Amino acid sequence: VEQLPARVLSSPVWREQTHAFAEERLFRSLGPALMLAYERKHSAASAALAARQSLLPRLQPAHVGTELTRGGAAPANAALPPSASSPYSDGVRLLRTLRLYRTPREKARVLLQMCEAVAREGQRELDMAATSWPSAPRRLLGAEELLPLVVYVLLQARLPQICAEIDYVGTFLPES
Repeated sequence: VEQLPARVLSSPVWREQTHAFAEERLFRSLGPALMLAYERKHSAASAALAARQSLLPRLQPAHVGTELTRGGAAPANAALPPSASSPYSDGVRLLRTLRLYRTPREKARVLLQMCEAVAREGQRELDMAATSWPSAPRRLLGAEELLPLVVYVLLQARLPQICAEIDYVGTFLPES
């Protein structure tokens, strides 16, 4: 490292790549133990969330304050993957992969991809609704519609440890 030019050492790209490499090595080995500690920390919240989720076997987007749904019943059994006709099934599928990842960056990327999938589907719903009213101007999906949809997907994914996952990402994700 001492032999590298100062401009390389001060480069934001070099720093980012070095941090990503170190994070990858660190969290590949320590990630499972850290995640277990976070799951223990959030065990009461996880249990309460699991109990509440069991009361919502047929949850639909309208139940969380939005009418943006293409129909289809939500799966009643968490063990079953969402069908292609389930509302926002891409986001649910993505979120269910969260535990497969170890590093905070990977987990944050999955959370971002889930939000993007939900936003795409929500916008598609708005566009389909607009086709029934051709004279209406095109509406863009806003935060007031996106947030309930993300909540819907979080509930549909049935991940009681989601509090621990989000805390883990929030604690260890680099600022950059």
